[in-house]
Amino acid sequence: MTEDKYRVLAVEKALEVLEYLSKRNHEISFTALCNELGKTTSEMFRVIETLAQRGYISKIEKSNSIKLTSKIFRLAQYHPPFRNLIEAASGPMAEYSQKMGLSCHISILENGNSLNLYAQEGANEHLIHAKTGAYFPAIERNSGRTLISLLKESEFYAFLENDPTFQAYDEIKKEKTIKKLKSYRKKPYTITPSFVFPGVSTVVVPLQRTKSGLQATLSGGFFKSMVEINTLIKVMLETAHQINQRWATED
Repeated sequence: MTEDKYRVLAVEKALEVLEYLSKRNHEISFTALCNELGKTTSEMFRVIETLAQRGYISKIEKSNSIKLTSKIFRLAQYHPPFRNLIEAASGPMAEYSQKMGLSCHISILENGNSLNLYAQEGANEHLIHAKTGAYFPAIERNSGRTLISLLKESEFYAFLENDPTFQAYDEIKKEKTIKKLKSYRKKPYTITPSFVFPGVSTVVVPLQRTKSGLQATLSGGFFKSMVEINTLIKVMLETAHQINQRWATED
């Protein structure tokens, strides 16, 4: 009864729309969206119009479709812990990309996903660049796996227990995954094959957890045939160290 007392149905509908669209890579028709949410078009019309007017979604008139804009993500970047990390990381990341010609990005855990909070593109056109705001199941990304491994023990197992991707694994794969995740805790960095791009490897360096409790990683993809591995690791670790120093003073 207490929970119902404070419910605002229009707000709930708007949040349902935003949460649903945040999980989609592509636009969706207004009618299909209503069907997915179990709502009628008449009850959702004003919700969609308001969200569009406020810039949270964009409407594609030709196809009568809608998609999420980057406004929510831009607002999140103003949140002090995120803003401080981005400000601390942007300079060192730009130097890394200039030295190595490679892209890099910082990631955080967000609702079971690995979120690219900030990405710096490299000059090398042969690598696929991570995009700022990209959002993937954490267990299926190298940066996400490192972030999961750094959770406190109780949080670690609670995360896996509630993660649908992990729960879909068979028991052998679950056991192997847990063992691999725990091995990450002892390492200053990991180099593993990309989950997405064949032939690409990813180096991931954990960043220090700050007083605010925010944990992040610095990551970058590369082809082993195109870089000198020891140099890459050295520069990546130096970059992470610079970020940690600057981040600690801004937290």
